[in-house]
Amino acid sequence: MQKFSLEEAPRVPVNVGIVGVQKAGTSSLFDLLRKHPEVCAGPRKEWHLFDDEKRSWDQPDYSDYWAPGRTDRQRIAIDGTPSYLFWPQAMERMRAYRPDMRLIASFRDPIDRAFSHWAMYYGKLASYPSFSKLAQGPARAALLDRIPEGWNHLRMRRWSMIPRGLYGAQVRRGLELFPREQWLFLDFHRFVGDHRETLDRTTAFLGLAPYSREPRLPVIQSTRRDLAAPAPTAADVSRLAEVYADDLDLFTRLSGLDVGDWPTRQVLEGRLDPADLADRLARKAGLRG
Repeated sequence: MQKFSLEEAPRVPVNVGIVGVQKAGTSSLFDLLRKHPEVCAGPRKEWHLFDDEKRSWDQPDYSDYWAPGRTDRQRIAIDGTPSYLFWPQAMERMRAYRPDMRLIASFRDPIDRAFSHWAMYYGKLASYPSFSKLAQGPARAALLDRIPEGWNHLRMRRWSMIPRGLYGAQVRRGLELFPREQWLFLDFHRFVGDHRETLDRTTAFLGLAPYSREPRLPVIQSTRRDLAAPAPTAADVSRLAEVYADDLDLFTRLSGLDVGDWPTRQVLEGRLDPADLADRLARKAGLRG
């Protein structure tokens, strides 16, 4: 195996994208993949290239979109920006960059994901509302198609708690742009339960050799437990389940993932009381003893 200094290392253009979704283990997956001997350890996980609204997309510049190949085996460079699947026009821009991109998306129960998204911002931002206020507010599905006039990227990121869980609409758009064989859809819950199985699927999808030694799963960042906030309610859970119901059906058909054990599906099918899920979320965040 030939090794190169950083100065002499060949530039490997980014050719794999972990494109979604936020709060679904993408950092841990990226950390495991970058330990593979055929993967370049780039300068960052999240490049935020295709969701950068300040770039000129009429004549985009990709000159800095690469990672150094420190050995002659390293041929995969990964961008792990989980907002791409959600962000308006990001996947279209990615297709214009490289229509043969290999794409990975990890998904998590949408109500769990929404709560984790909310907990990330609550208390850190003045005026950021309670979970109930967001859950009972507008679904904002239009954010999948456009950024409202006057919104900057920070406001878009913070106020998109609900629409980021509309996975079916996002996958449908992704499949319209890239063929199915270029996609790998993963279940965050199964990743946590058996990360080796997920890694085996991922390396096979990318055409990489299996790991000679199983890498240890990094700690998955848990929901904050320093929150001082009103606890979610059964009404909040019921409202979100209603918002996600049809889209979850679409997502199941398009992704092929079995989401029968996801809490949102259990609520919709009457197998889980919304109050019990609300209590579970509250306890996870330390909002109840």
